[in-house]
This record gives sequence, C-alpha cells and structure tokens, in this order.
Amino acid sequence: MKLNSLQNRITFLQKCIAQQVLPRSAPQHLRNGIKSFTKAAHQYLLDSIETLNKNTWKDVGRPDLIHNISSYILTQPQQQALSLSPKFETGTNTKQLSQYPEKNYKWRTNNIDIDFIQGILLCCTFAAKDRHPPIPRRFIMALNELRRNENNIITTADKGGVIVIMDKADYIYKMEHLLTDTSTYTPQSQQQAIEEFRRFSTDVRKILKRTSKGKHLLHLLEEDPKTPTISAIPKTHKAGIPMRPITNGIGNFTNKKLISPDVIALYTHTSLADAISAIQRVIDNIDETTLPINKRYYKQLVEKCLKCAFYTFNGKTHQQHDGLPMGSPLSAIPACLAMEILEQNNYKQFLPDGTTWFTYVDDYLLIIPKDTDTEILPHNLNKSHQKIQFTAEQETQDSLPYLDTLITENNSKFTENPQTKTTRILLQCPQRQN
Repeated sequence: MKLNSLQNRITFLQKCIAQQVLPRSAPQHLRNGIKSFTKAAHQYLLDSIETLNKNTWKDVGRPDLIHNISSYILTQPQQQALSLSPKFETGTNTKQLSQYPEKNYKWRTNNIDIDFIQGILLCCTFAAKDRHPPIPRRFIMALNELRRNENNIITTADKGGVIVIMDKADYIYKMEHLLTDTSTYTPQSQQQAIEEFRRFSTDVRKILKRTSKGKHLLHLLEEDPKTPTISAIPKTHKAGIPMRPITNGIGNFTNKKLISPDVIALYTHTSLADAISAIQRVIDNIDETTLPINKRYYKQLVEKCLKCAFYTFNGKTHQQHDGLPMGSPLSAIPACLAMEILEQNNYKQFLPDGTTWFTYVDDYLLIIPKDTDTEILPHNLNKSHQKIQFTAEQETQDSLPYLDTLITENNSKFTENPQTKTTRILLQCPQRQN
C-alpha cells in the first residue's frame, strides 16, 4: 500500500492491528527481540491512529478549487497541496524568502510557466521548516512530483481563484492559436525585436536629454533590454476555455432592473490610436509643471512605450502591432481613458433616460428602467465600435453578481452584500498549538 496520503496511513495502521504486526517505523524497543504482539505494541498503534485523526492538516483542501482539464490524474496529496493556493502566506519576510531558492534549488527557467509551481513549492517548503504543526512532508513530495512533470502546465484561472492543470501540448496549441490573430499580432524574428528595442532606447534617450528633468530619468532605462515573454491564463468560466494573454512586463430606485455588460478583452481590443488620443486629451488639460518633461516629449515617450511590444513564446517572437499589452503597468490608464471617451461620445445615446452607470475597468453595472429591452441594448453598444464588444449578464430573481458583491432589489431598493464565488476560498493555516 502506498502511504502517500493521510487516509492510507490510517488504513495501514488499522490493518497492522488486525494482523497483529508492527510496521518497520515502530520504535525499536517494541520490535527488538519481541515475537508476540504485546499490549504496548497495540497501544502504540492506537495512539498513532488517534494522532493522525487529530492532525490539523487531515481535511485541508477543497476539490472545487482545482480545475483539472489535463489527462493527468492528481493524487489526493497533490490536490490538497495545490489547494493551499498560489497566495499561500508563509509569514516570512521577503528577503529571507528570496534567498531560500538560491541556496536550495536550481530552477530551470526554460520551461513554459514552470515558475508557478515553483512558487507554491517554495512557499510550502520554506514554511515547513518553521511552522508548528509543520506542513506535511507528503505535500512537499507531491508538489515536487508535479514540478518534475514536464507534460503539464499549472496556472490560475482568469477568474474565481481556481488553480488549473492543463496538458502542456494543449496550452501551447491554445497560445499559438491566440497569437495567429493577425489583427493584433505579427510574427517577427528575434533579431527584429532586438533592433526595435535598440531604436526605442536610442529615441527615448534623445527625448529625455532635451530637458533637465528628463536627464534625471535616464537611469531608469534598461541598458540591455530583453524581449519579454507572453503567457496566458485560461478562462474556465467560458465555453471552450479561451485564453487571456498576459505579458511581463446604491440608494432608492423605482421600477428599475440590473444588467452587467462586460468588455471582451478590453486591453488587446483598445486600439493604439484610441489610447494615444485619450492620453493626448488628458495631457492637453493638465499643468505641464506636474509632468517630468514637457507635454510634447511626454506624449512621444508614452507613444513609443505603447508601440514597442515584442514578446517571445515557445521560442518564437511576435509583435503586438495593435491593442494594449495585458500585464503592462502602462496599459490600464489609456484603456480606461479610451473607454471614458466611448461612454461619452457613443454609448450614452443608446441608454434610456434614468439609467445609472457604474464602471470598474471592463466591468459595467447598469441600473435601467424595467421596460428596457436587455437583448437589444448590448447589440446597440456593440455597434459603436468594431473591436470593443460586450457580453451582458442579466439579473436573476432580482439579483445580480457584480465584482465580489451580490446586488439585490427589494421593494424598489438595491442592497449589496459581499459574495464569494463558489470556486474561491480563504484558506487559513492551522494555528500553533500550545
């Protein structure tokens, strides 16, 4: 019997009692020179079973946190260890944590997305050293088994905090299919990317050197910039499980109802022209003294940063020739600004009188009159822009989930309550026992 789970250990000890034998792990004084199964041996096994039953790690983990769409069958310890979640908190300061892998592991970085499982393994291994009760060794062994398996990818889902296990071949296929979208990406050679980065660095240096403020920013430029990688996280809540690309780099209302439009891939579908135009609009209306360099050069810098978008995946180089890169710290602001312009210039004409409109990045909440046709409204919004397209979730039984709340209508009033999706959990480590 493989003793790779707590339940198997308990079953094994129960069989030892039934057969009146001691395992090799039993203390020497109970086994040496003793041919009969003594009361002390029987009590030792009973005490061992009781200890295992009281183990604070016995029931840790929830299967619904793990979404396995691979051909690999997870063992019970692997499921439990993964369900500790990628945000497992060790309580250790960052400096110690960053030094630990350098001393204990030789990570290989050429595997696709291998850093995710390394992160979980690192946290669990480090915590197992100092925690009481410690993280079981079987969890560490299970995570090491997963790390050594080069046929799988382990990552998080786009929403819900779910951990997803995919076949590596399926992950690569979906990623390469995503990168064949010629409206957004263009295949390039690595040499082309290097030359573009050199031109970018040269142009930016020229711009910064034109002003005294800009000269103080020269040290922020990379001396030898590397082409960033691109990866993706699966949208497990959508049919076909598409991928989202990631680069490294309420008061009183009467006769109203709820609808929540959601923009499909806001960043990659926000054109560079719209983004730059939105930034220009803001720059034109702010005091130039609040900028690190003058307005003209500031716009040039932002434009160059947005357009210099090369990525590598699976040994191939691609250029994103339109849209904003998901994962870039610069993308969120122009995306939101561009959407604000669309809201003011395009979307308002399709909204009925008395509509209340809330926005959080690409998630919208509309409180609209009850007689509004909620099938036609998203269709009209989608006509406003060729790429910015909406899907819409409508209320059910006078309730609608929005972000992490559940908004409910009751007697012409809307109330909101915190809501955690069924696939998300807050897992706490067992407390120290005195």
